[in-house]
Parts: sequence; structure tokens; C-alpha cells
Amino acid sequence: AVVSTLCTRLDGMPLAIELAAARITVMSPSELLSGLDDRFQLLAGGRRRQRQRTLEATLDWSYDLLDADEQRLFRSLGVFVDGFDLDAVANVANVSRQTATRLIEALIAKSLVVRTERGRDSRFRLLETVKAYAEDRLVDTGEANTMRTSHLAYFHRISAVNGRDLGGELRLGVRLHHDRSNITSAFEWAASCGQWVTAGELIIGSRSTYDQFGHMIEIRSLFERAIEHCPAEDPDLLDWLRFGVMNAYGMLSNWRGFLRSADALVESSVPMARAYGRIGQAWMACHATPDRAPDSLATAQASVAEALQHGPAGSARIAESFLLAVLALHAASAGDIAVALGHIRASMEIERTADFYSPHSMQAGPRFAAVCQIILGIPAQAVDTLAELGAYGSILNDGTDVRALAHLELGNTDAAMQYLRSHVANGRTGRFPGQANDSVLLLAALAHAEGDDPRARELLLNSWFCRTDATIIYSHELARRLDVVDEHERCQRRAVTFGSRSPEGINGMHLAMAALKSELTRRGWD
Repeated sequence: AVVSTLCTRLDGMPLAIELAAARITVMSPSELLSGLDDRFQLLAGGRRRQRQRTLEATLDWSYDLLDADEQRLFRSLGVFVDGFDLDAVANVANVSRQTATRLIEALIAKSLVVRTERGRDSRFRLLETVKAYAEDRLVDTGEANTMRTSHLAYFHRISAVNGRDLGGELRLGVRLHHDRSNITSAFEWAASCGQWVTAGELIIGSRSTYDQFGHMIEIRSLFERAIEHCPAEDPDLLDWLRFGVMNAYGMLSNWRGFLRSADALVESSVPMARAYGRIGQAWMACHATPDRAPDSLATAQASVAEALQHGPAGSARIAESFLLAVLALHAASAGDIAVALGHIRASMEIERTADFYSPHSMQAGPRFAAVCQIILGIPAQAVDTLAELGAYGSILNDGTDVRALAHLELGNTDAAMQYLRSHVANGRTGRFPGQANDSVLLLAALAHAEGDDPRARELLLNSWFCRTDATIIYSHELARRLDVVDEHERCQRRAVTFGSRSPEGINGMHLAMAALKSELTRRGWD
């Protein structure tokens, strides 16, 4: 495995692999892999010490064949991480798009740039070894700081296009999906230069590209660092960083962190930030203290009304959309499924008319609506509702879980099993918090459909706390069908009260994973 990784890191380049192999008399494969951060020093010499046999000399020869414009553009490519597109190259290198296209074409012809296909747009990358060489050249010419600053400015500009209070737009997150590593690199450069306002705005705007594609821990960490270093003279930035980290905590089932962030937002002097804080508190109340939820929702509604009066209008409308999603959760928790469906549809419609798609409404919304339709006995409509999720390519909200439930309800066993097994295969890895819990819920629903209610009850009560409002609401419905409502509610209250990072929460997550693995073994799916 180490040798395979070593060859991959050397881009499969025969000369690089040969030079690495020459070092095996004095270094283990693991030591070679660790030394690749300074690969040109590592791979120089060996038993064949002639300069023309070193990797760096080979790249020197290729570089020297470039004209001045090609050399300058090639060096600038060293600042990119995990690829780039033509617009990024043109902006960072400060050339026209036409010039960028011509020069990239020339570098491809000389095997220094590789074209990759990512969706509909062409992207390009440097092989890792070539990138390291370009970075070294950038440092040698004294251009590194200038290019890193230009790289930061470009990604800050496109990430912050909606402003602070409308950060995290879904379609922007999808657009930036393949540039997540570039955004992280830009953040690190801003942080190293003490540019914390720029760093904060960068991640506020781009956060949906992290949380929708499974990088919640990374974005939480970036938010926490930005909050820690946020300039005291910019409290507005702090508000929106807290809102961003509140969402990250929610995605990670860290309910204590979520509530702590909501409470801090409530203390803001900005009506909009206070509204988001109140909405967060209301969401928590719906799960943890449902008897207090009506009062909490009334307070949130008053805060949203205040925000609508004091603007900005666009952000206030999105706050209204979030509030409707929480009202939908409250109605569904109380058994008013038709009312819940109306609220979630209204939430989604606000964002369509406002032309701002939040992941919460435009991805979680269809899943929640589909679960309501399943419970209302119209699962075919649920399948249709879920069709729009395919436009976003999200890892976490692709709808495989709810599709499985809809097809189980329709009696389409083959389709249900396809979606269920796909979801469970991801859940068993433990990569995404809460996905194992959802997988246990799906297996409980499958056992119920098979007529094995004792097994279904055992699985349901070991699912701890599911990942999304949609699966949480379905778990309530399944508890009703299995006649374990009281036991299930007690499990839910404990889960959301303690949170995933408490000892009890960690134990609960372990119980869900253990139940998942046990059921997979029982079914012969492991």
C-alpha cells in the first residue's frame, strides 16, 4: 500500500519512480513517502548521480524550452491546489482569458499541464511533481507572495459575491465544489498574513461547498479559527461567522455547540443575526424541549418580523424561509403532517422567488417534503419530489435514504434495496456523522416491511438520533407504527440534550454503529 501511494504521489512518472527506487538501499518506502515534501532533494543523485538523470534537471530542461510568457504563467500555476479553470488562471496571473487559453494550450502540448473533466466545465491540473517544481520556481523569482495574494483575492471575490448575511448559497457552493482545496489554501494564506476579515468572508460565502460535500469538520475548524481571531472592531463579521459555525455544529450533531452559537447570536445588536439565533433556539426546542417549542417559535417569529422591517430585505426573506422550515418540523413532530408539508413548500418557494438557494431549504426541503408525502400515503409523489435533488450532486443530501423509504412504501423492493444498500455502504464507513444512524433507521424500516417487527423495534431504538429533520420525522412515524413511541421519544430527548461530543452522545453513536454492523452481518451484507 505504501509503494502504491508512493507511485501515485510521483504521478506515475517513470524517471521519478526510478530515482525513488535508487534510494531504497538506505530508506524504507515509508521514509521515501514522508520525504516527498522536498522531492527534488530526495530524488537527486542516488546511484546515478549524473545531473541529467535527476528529476529536477529533467524539469529544468522542459522549463527552459518555454518562452517568457509561458514560463511566467507556468510559475503562477504553482499556487493552485487540486486544479484550476481558465477563469482562475486569467485572474490570478492577470492576463486575458484569451491569453490564458493560448498559454495553457501550449503547456498541455509540452506535457506540463493536464486537462481533467469535472462536470460540464474543463479543468486543468499540474502533476504533483510538476506543481512542486512550479512552486519552487515561484519562490526563486520572488513572485510567490504576489501570486498567493492574487489567488486569495480571486477566490475571496467569487466566494463573497452575495455578501456576509447571504453566505453559503447552494448553487455557488456547487460551482466552487472542485475549488474547495483552493479556498482552504487561500484561507491559510489570509490567516498567515493576519487578514482575518478576508479569511472570514471567504468561508462565510463558500461554506456550502464544504458541508454539502462531506467536509463539515474542516469548515467547522476554519470557522472556529476565524471566530477566535475576528477583529473586535468588526462585530458584524463575528455574527455571520457564528451563524456559519452554528450550521456546521448542526451538521455534526454537536447540539451544545449549536445552541451556544444560537445563544450568542441572540445577543447581537443586528436584528437579522438575532433572528437567526432565535430560529436556532426554536429548532433546538422542537427536538429537546417540545413543550417549550411554541413559546420559542413565537419569539423567533417576532424576531423575523423585526428583521423584515429593518432589512436587508433579501436576507430577511431567507430568515423567513428558515423559520418556515422550523415551523414545518414543529408541525410534523406534533403529527400535523399536511400542515408541515405546506410550511416546507412555502419555505422553498420563498427561496426560489428570492433567487437564493440555501442547502437547508433547497436540498433538505425536498427530502422533508417527500417524507411528509410518504407518511400521508402518497409515496409516488415523494419520488417525484426527490427528483430535483439530482441537480446539485451533493454527497450528504442526495436523497438515497428517503428514496429507499418511498420505494419500500410503494412495494418496489428491488429499487428500495438499491437505494438502501447504497446509503448503508456509506453509513458503515463512519465518514459522515449521523449517516450510520440513518442507515440503522432504514434497516428498521426494511425489517418492518418484511414483517419482522421485533427486529425493527430493536434497530429503531438503537438508531440514537438521525442526521436530518426528514429522517428524524420518519423515525417518529416508524415508532408509531411499531408502538414504541414513548421509548423512542426518550432516546431522542437524551440524544439531543447531551449531543454527539458528550460521553453519552459518543456512546449512543457507538451503539448505532454497532447495531448497523450487527445487522449487516446478520443479513450477509458485510
